[in-house]
Amino acid sequence: MNVVFFHCPGIYDFRRHPSFFGPISEAVPSTPVFDMYPLGVVPLATYLEKNGHKTRIINLAVKMLNDKNFDVEKFIEKINSDIFCFDLHWIANLHGDIEIAKICKKFHPNVPIVFGGLTSTYYHLELIKKFSCVDYVLKGDSTDLPLLKLLQSLEKGENGEKENIPNLTWRKNGKIKENPISYVPDTFDYVIDPKFMLKLIIREKDIDFVLPYKSWIDYPAMTILTSKGCIYNCVNCGGSSYCYQKIYNRKKPAFMKVESIIEQLSLNEKYIKAPVFF
Repeated sequence: MNVVFFHCPGIYDFRRHPSFFGPISEAVPSTPVFDMYPLGVVPLATYLEKNGHKTRIINLAVKMLNDKNFDVEKFIEKINSDIFCFDLHWIANLHGDIEIAKICKKFHPNVPIVFGGLTSTYYHLELIKKFSCVDYVLKGDSTDLPLLKLLQSLEKGENGEKENIPNLTWRKNGKIKENPISYVPDTFDYVIDPKFMLKLIIREKDIDFVLPYKSWIDYPAMTILTSKGCIYNCVNCGGSSYCYQKIYNRKKPAFMKVESIIEQLSLNEKYIKAPVFF
């Protein structure tokens, strides 16, 4: 299947209606419209490609920042995809995600829309109940296998069973179904291969869509997230030990395999030669 991963600006129409974005907008290495997509989008796209699907990463936020004449609706109308995926990981992206999901449904009413990320997990029922443009929510901090199983189900059409897809919230005959967060891997080996990113850029013929955030091209920096979950309980953190146990069903942190950390460092040194932080 053709799979599109959208990253949207925090406020969809920020170019027409300037907003006060608040102090949290200064906490990320991007602009106040939150144009940086979550690191986990790239491993998801890579995983699906390895399993026979064609993926696209489309950073609409960066494109809208760099091209004031870029028409989002005309662009989406021309997209050919079998499924649209939205990374509602940070709550700051909520308005942009919902509004652009509505545009996708306007032009492609039969194409399923999937939301995922930590914020999607917390608000999975609200997303399904209040927004008809959202068809599925994949919960938890690891959705590679659940997303693959969902694609396999959709390929089967009406015969595709969804009851056994882990971490999925969905609708069936107008009723909301909640599958438990049962896919919570103990380790992970996500490696972001620069060659895969280059392939996406060549495929798109537009670097804006694949850039992690607007200023990355001027001062590239790489991140290696060596763990999922936490052992601490900082009261202001949605990724605390308590939150991970209560909301994401992660009882203890999962760590990246040592071999994968070394491989990621080697790839960064060979192809990007940029600072890396853990």
